[in-house]
Amino acid sequence: MPSLCLQTFLAVVSQMLDFDPQALWAKAQADVPSVASTFLQAIENITRWPAPRDGNFSFTLPNVELQGSVFGPDSLTDYSKTFHGQPLLQAHISQEVLEQLVQLGANVTVTSMALKKLGGLLPANYGPALGRSTYVLGSLLLSSSIMSSNGSVSRAEIAMAFGHRNATEEAAAAASGEERPQCVFWDHGLFQGEGGWSSQGCQTSSTGTTTKCTCQHLTSFSVLMSIHSVADSFWLDFLSQFGVCASILALILCLGIYYLAWQSVVRNKISYFRYMTLVNIALALLMANTWFLGSSWMTPSHENKLCVAATFFTHFFYLAMFFWMLVQAFMLFHHLVFVFHQLAKASVTPLAVTVGYLCPLIIAAAAVAVYYPKRGYIQATACWLNGHNGAIYAFSVPVLVIVLVNVLILFVVVMKLMRPSVSEGPKGEERKTLLSILKALLILTPIFGLTWGLGVITMTSKSSELSHYMFAVLNSFQGVFILVFGCLMDKKVRDALLKRIHKELTSVATTAQVSLTPAPCMPARPRVSCFVGHPTAPLGKKGAAATPDAAGSRQGSRPG
Repeated sequence: MPSLCLQTFLAVVSQMLDFDPQALWAKAQADVPSVASTFLQAIENITRWPAPRDGNFSFTLPNVELQGSVFGPDSLTDYSKTFHGQPLLQAHISQEVLEQLVQLGANVTVTSMALKKLGGLLPANYGPALGRSTYVLGSLLLSSSIMSSNGSVSRAEIAMAFGHRNATEEAAAAASGEERPQCVFWDHGLFQGEGGWSSQGCQTSSTGTTTKCTCQHLTSFSVLMSIHSVADSFWLDFLSQFGVCASILALILCLGIYYLAWQSVVRNKISYFRYMTLVNIALALLMANTWFLGSSWMTPSHENKLCVAATFFTHFFYLAMFFWMLVQAFMLFHHLVFVFHQLAKASVTPLAVTVGYLCPLIIAAAAVAVYYPKRGYIQATACWLNGHNGAIYAFSVPVLVIVLVNVLILFVVVMKLMRPSVSEGPKGEERKTLLSILKALLILTPIFGLTWGLGVITMTSKSSELSHYMFAVLNSFQGVFILVFGCLMDKKVRDALLKRIHKELTSVATTAQVSLTPAPCMPARPRVSCFVGHPTAPLGKKGAAATPDAAGSRQGSRPG
């Protein structure tokens, strides 16, 4: 049996692992991100305490199981331990490895410890060799150590067998594609002391529900199961980033066109409300895409404040885009249904800004306040809302509600326009503007609704490769859709843009013509040629040229 001190320490560890991970551990990790890694390191160090002088020893608790052996020069055999409980967990060190450690008759103590709940408390940090796949912990945590006469041994070949868990909440919610096990160990030095999983020095071989790991060093080991293999495709990432760049350029072009055509197209209150909402939709999507593109180069982690900020602003601006679409739909509904109740710019503009920006700001801030302390705000592989614990619903639920409301408003508006008697409705220029708003909403609402409907499906459930590519295409090219359907297909905008371009080209051409035309020469005296040194005599009455002498005599005959 281990010492009484060690038994007491392990009993405390087992009780601490029963603490509510959301209420206590998440709060502690929010204050000290490395608390779980430090806790594991303390457990690893305690296993190196003095053990019995010979023989085998073990100690079992609800969340901790310790097994070990003491080998002398005359009692060397293979070290092989099988732990109780599920899933399967085995550790094996060959006799040849132990023989190299036994020197001068000293004993060698090998200790292994299975930890049942600690793996779930460690942050989801993955070293560079693991790539950007999404992982879930697929087995228990096994910590092994060797103590010899020279102190702790850090490098020795150990073979382990990990049985796979039947299912985890994360895997059941997020698994898509083939699950691939990966043998890993916890490296306390990664991520600025916070720790992370690494696969260096380990070989993996999987047989059905068991994974065999062979590693060349001693520390805490486990098995990670990779999921979402479809989303890790190089071409999917390339298509997404290319589309976002195209969307950003399209939105910049769209805002530039609105700037050039603004004075020509805004001629009444309805057109002002229309283009004000379109400009804000384009601006919100531009900012969201910019943050989204920048976040692809950040390390996903709750401790990476820039990643947290990128997630917040991406969430906020995407929501703002949909809320401005809602504002546009309500304005269309009001102008067609409440014909005799006109809206004033001074009162509507502040209200529209409040709905368009303040409402999404409140939702985005609430998502951070609720899920960030629980370390459930950010995905493990991207700076975006976590799709496994409810954070993603702070985006998907408002979007779904807005899309449904917009569809209902569009239905009412279409029925209103199809009525035989519409004499009480708006006339002329205002009616054309309202129809333009209707056309844009009829196209953009289904596109954006379908886009994020697919997005929620791919983030929260098992989905096909086709759905991933459809979401990538639709999401990436939203800015192009706004440029085409909200700007270029608007005849008033096209005419105003062409008029502005023609005016600018005419002005440039006139300026160039003036600059290329030689300036007229101003003669110093009447009838004197501008070619200096070659005066030309003026013509006489009959067209004959006067001689210089005659000219001089005439000048001389003038009275003084």
